[in-house]
Amino acid sequence: MTDTPEIQTPEYVGPERRRSVRDWQESVERRFADGSETMQRLADGLAENTESTKRTETNTAELVEMFQAFKGAFRVFDMIGSLAKPLGYIIMCASAIWGAIIVFKTGGGHR
Repeated sequence: MTDTPEIQTPEYVGPERRRSVRDWQESVERRFADGSETMQRLADGLAENTESTKRTETNTAELVEMFQAFKGAFRVFDMIGSLAKPLGYIIMCASAIWGAIIVFKTGGGHR
C-alpha cells in the first residue's frame, strides 16, 4: 500500500478528438487569412492616403508661394507706411514754411 498519486491521462476519444484539432487549425488559418486581408486593406488605404496627401501638397504649393510673396509685399508696404508718416510731417512743415515765404514776399495777398 503506497500512497503514490495515480497519474491521470486524458481519454482518447478517437477521430472525434482529431476532428476538433482540425477544426481549431482551420479556424486559426481562417483568422490568419482574415488578418492578412485586413492588413492588405489597411496597406492599400494607407497608400491611397499617401497619394492623396502628395496630390494636395502639389496643388497647394503654388498657394503657399503666393502667400509668401504677399508676405514680402506686406513687409514692403509696412516700411513705406512707416516712412510715410514722418515724410508727411516734413512735407507739411516745408509747405507751411514755403507758404509763409510766399506771404512775406507778396505782402500778404491784399492789393
